[in-house]
Amino acid sequence: MREVILYIAMSLDGYIAGKDDDLSFLDGYDDYQVPQKAYQDLMADIDTIIMGRKTYTWLLNHADSWPYPDKETYVISKTVHDNKKSIYFINDSVSLIHDLQSRPGKHIWLVGGSEIIDTLMKENLIDRYIITLIPKVLRSGIPLFINQQDVRLSLIDVKYEKDLIMLSYWPKK
Repeated sequence: MREVILYIAMSLDGYIAGKDDDLSFLDGYDDYQVPQKAYQDLMADIDTIIMGRKTYTWLLNHADSWPYPDKETYVISKTVHDNKKSIYFINDSVSLIHDLQSRPGKHIWLVGGSEIIDTLMKENLIDRYIITLIPKVLRSGIPLFINQQDVRLSLIDVKYEKDLIMLSYWPKK
């Protein structure tokens, strides 16, 4: 079965973006081998990406070209957009996951954001969590986890390099 993999970075105090969707806290880690290798492995294991509209807009504004041309991308958005080549706008993440998991293919990368993560966690639709802790304290911004009740996870792997830690979990069902 196709796994839904949350692969994301967060600050030490739990934020996936600073104020005004600022991602500059991620700067300075491009030469770290652990996240580079994990990202390459992830890209080899997936053929589908799910992200929120804010993440999609950020990528459009900060990348010279679409970084995932060979992946089918679904943008979860409450507003209507025109679909583009291999980029589809959907408003129901739960139905989308059920549909994608019924089709053959590789795994599915859940990029974010927190509202989508929250919805899929409540429905127990995230199969693996890979969270990289960035050793910075932001004090405000967009938290990774919102509105959550207790969610139990089982640690399956820890990787680290210098001051960066990558944690992998499976949900306890």
